[in-house]
Amino acid sequence: MKEKLRHVVAATFAATLLGVVAAAALPASGWADPPAADPIGGVPRFRAEAPGGNAAASAAALPTWPGSFTAGSTAYHYVMVGTDPAGGSATTTVPAQLLPVSFSFTGNKVIDAGPPALSLIASPIFTAQTFTSGHTQFADAMRRAEFWSTVSASAPNYHVMLGGPTVLQTAVINVPNSYGSYKKKKNLTYGMVDYNWFRLQLQSLLDAHGFAASTLPVVVSGNIFLYENGSEANCCVYGIHGTYTSASGTNTYVYGNYLSAGLAGKGNGKKAIADMYSMSHEITEWADDPYVNNVVPRWAQPGSG
Repeated sequence: MKEKLRHVVAATFAATLLGVVAAAALPASGWADPPAADPIGGVPRFRAEAPGGNAAASAAALPTWPGSFTAGSTAYHYVMVGTDPAGGSATTTVPAQLLPVSFSFTGNKVIDAGPPALSLIASPIFTAQTFTSGHTQFADAMRRAEFWSTVSASAPNYHVMLGGPTVLQTAVINVPNSYGSYKKKKNLTYGMVDYNWFRLQLQSLLDAHGFAASTLPVVVSGNIFLYENGSEANCCVYGIHGTYTSASGTNTYVYGNYLSAGLAGKGNGKKAIADMYSMSHEITEWADDPYVNNVVPRWAQPGSG
């Protein structure tokens, strides 16, 4: 059975990179875990959206490179953002456009995306930190770790970076009662929004901004959880990365929530979920599978048992 790529190199290079990838996921200086939380937000889910369609020719397509590997007797092909590390040191910079999205509920109750957007800019998504694989952005640290045997030996200045970001005016989505609700936990507020309804609003925002296919729209919200199948009990989607077609070509994008510490997590003393958790997931997936069409064999996530 085949699956869409979640990180193609986890299947391809796991034997040599497990320790490096794990180390690269945190700055060398380390961060304190957020406080333990009640299980608001359910189990985090992440979705990939690729509606398809024929894209127009693009004069400035997203910079990508093709690769392949063999598992068993089957060859698998993939496309990643950037250049092939085997080609040596090179820096690819993709301009990022940050679109904060606030959600307004009945009674003028708002989950504001302004402060989360500023926090995201200051985070390792855009601001370099010291990782085991280098002083750089998070997704680049992961990419360098994924190909560390090559990067460390022959491509020490290999990078895939996000430029900017250019910060756009905050968009506001008005949520009808039938598609969401505003909630409060102690001093924290959050919103529950229907995933399928939100997808339509997100696509409208992307279309309205006319993004070039050579850029990456980074859409961020605050404390928003996307429930599925019309039920808040079916919770919740935290992030999305995907593609859509426009006059510019085949566009890519990422969406993620930026959660307040102490709001979401597994509870019972286990690690909570906060801040750049969702966006780190989606940005790294975008870099490894920008067009949501890479396929790999089924594989077990390291550490999952």
